[in-house]
Amino acid sequence: MEKLNRLVLQLYYEIKTAWQMHPARLYRILGIPSSPPSSVSGMKQLPVDTARLALVMTNEFATKTVEELADLCAGLIKEAVEMDANLVVFPPDAGELLLQLAPCQRKRVYRRLQAAYFPFWSGLARKYQVWVIAGCQTLNYQGYTRKAAFLFGPQGQCEKQYKLHLTVEERKAGYLPGKEVQVWSTAVGPLALCFCGEEQYFELGRIIAAKGGKILISLVTPGTALQTDQITGGWARAQENQIYFVGGTNIFAPTELSIDGSGIVDQLESSSKRLTLVNLDLTKLVEVDQGPALARKLCATYLPRLYFEH
Repeated sequence: MEKLNRLVLQLYYEIKTAWQMHPARLYRILGIPSSPPSSVSGMKQLPVDTARLALVMTNEFATKTVEELADLCAGLIKEAVEMDANLVVFPPDAGELLLQLAPCQRKRVYRRLQAAYFPFWSGLARKYQVWVIAGCQTLNYQGYTRKAAFLFGPQGQCEKQYKLHLTVEERKAGYLPGKEVQVWSTAVGPLALCFCGEEQYFELGRIIAAKGGKILISLVTPGTALQTDQITGGWARAQENQIYFVGGTNIFAPTELSIDGSGIVDQLESSSKRLTLVNLDLTKLVEVDQGPALARKLCATYLPRLYFEH
């Protein structure tokens, strides 16, 4: 009887979670229409002179209901929009925020919460007409496991970048690497994402530059990355490829674009601020020397194919 009661209770939680996380209900909570505009595909972004990024510095997201979580995240995005930000960057753990609402430890309940991630964040991006980087998730599909970072657009777009460079532990656990570096046209210019540590690989920056990327954002929890790793990774990629690098509390650029010639645009300190606004001048990147034309042509021709299977 006790086992039966436990199974009934778990089934109740599963049904309740499915109802609470249904996309139509989430859209009602957010106060937006259920369906995004039909003209999403083929949309082009106008050239951008200055990229305005709002970095979410807080890690205090503990809530008990989806309504509370929606109010908290919406408040941060609204504040960023009022600061004229075109992109809001949440910490990497944002991809797992909904899982804290699980009423029990049951795989089906977790899957319901994980599926709600997409309407939740795409709905917020649509409501405030802004681009949102909402952390990363571990995806399981047809027996395969991958880590993916997500970018949501103001018209309901949902873009993802799979992790390309796996750790030894991830390979042993059966994770699959991604096979392509994505660069998206956004309201802050051509943008690419990577996972913490991937910026150590020089070819990543080369491919992003060859594809026209201007900004590389690494999913790093503010204040957790070692300074030496950021210098040998993000700083180096910015110098080699004439791009901006944003990772945690560090913003790097080509040395010509920093006031003191160090290549360090800013190193944000931990504070009580929930948000920090960063302005990146994209017009000056064009003025920076791009290196020999032959080298650029070779990189553009061969490096983008690096991660594909042959």
